Amino acid sequence: MRAWGCNSPGLLDYLRDKARSFGSGPAVRSLALLGDAAAPAVGELTTVIDRPTGDAIDAEIQTNAANALAAIGSDARGAINALVDRMRELDHPELRSVAAQAIDRIDPDYAKRCFNGATTMTGALAIEHVYSLTIRPECQRGTVSPSEP
Repeated sequence: MRAWGCNSPGLLDYLRDKARSFGSGPAVRSLALLGDAAAPAVGELTTVIDRPTGDAIDAEIQTNAANALAAIGSDARGAINALVDRMRELDHPELRSVAAQAIDRIDPDYAKRCFNGATTMTGALAIEHVYSLTIRPECQRGTVSPSEP
């Protein structure tokens, strides 16, 4: 086992590598603890979020990835579409809730700008079904969000 301090230059690279592999759970949890210092791992965390949620283990790993993205904040904007998809995981309520909280933390105006009938993504969960929310065309996957450069 390697011993690194939180400021070790190799720690982030190690965790990013592990987040790409099978059994990424511990690395993803560790990235969440790094907060905004984990910003270089947004791509790996987005990949974790974007995978299909097959079972409770996948949902737990994705929940931890959503927490990590929330801790990173606005630098994680590229993960928002994947987080919106996870909000639609009706079988995994904790993942849905954490994904909504992450979007609100990453881009507090996203719900107002992109969804009809919601002022926050967390509030959108109070609406009967997230599927019933109409996403504005400019915010759909594959388009650039109006707030992105």
